[in-house]
Amino acid sequence: MSFSATKFAQPVPLHASTPRSNDTPSLFKTCSFLGSTQKLRFNPLPTKSHQSASYRRSAVVAVSDVVKEKKRQTSTNLLITKEEGLELYEDMILGRSFEDMCAQMYYRGKMFGFVHLYNGQEAVSTGFIKLLKKEDSVVSTYRDHVHALSKGVPARAVMSELFGKTTGCCRGQGGSMHMFSKEHNLLGGFAFIGEGIPVATGAAFSSKYRREVLKEPALIT
Repeated sequence: MSFSATKFAQPVPLHASTPRSNDTPSLFKTCSFLGSTQKLRFNPLPTKSHQSASYRRSAVVAVSDVVKEKKRQTSTNLLITKEEGLELYEDMILGRSFEDMCAQMYYRGKMFGFVHLYNGQEAVSTGFIKLLKKEDSVVSTYRDHVHALSKGVPARAVMSELFGKTTGCCRGQGGSMHMFSKEHNLLGGFAFIGEGIPVATGAAFSSKYRREVLKEPALIT
């Protein structure tokens, strides 16, 4: 017995002009995209007096419309400048390009050992580490390449470390999972889950002690 797919997958317009005989008029219609919505009830979005009728004629609001609305409301209260945004974008692009090249070299047999990539997570590294000051410390995990880049370690030094060269940030002895840089306060990547927590705790205590007890000027803001 054979069936035609067209008998089962018949698209229903999202905005039907007239309701079907067995359905009551509602904001959303049952369609192949939403699946069966007989048990789902959607409340219409609240309207505002200054919005035009055409803006809310559909319950499915385009993402671009939402962005435009937020932009109008927050255009005078920007969190970052254009230059800062470009710097963050450049850091994310560097992280993605760096990891893509690491993947190519690893699959070609140019890198040895374990290489844990960070593709797709660049915004996490950039958004968090770029908020830190130079004297702040970072303790990473086994996916530490991009963390090192965001903290300011030169890309050449990180890549050299992956190739086991003496010009690497750990003189070629750390490898992929153990990036370290005293100059940039990168306290290492750690291969085991949770292994860096005691190190991070000690670094936090040291910073707090030097700032509050020793009153070091460089740590007082």
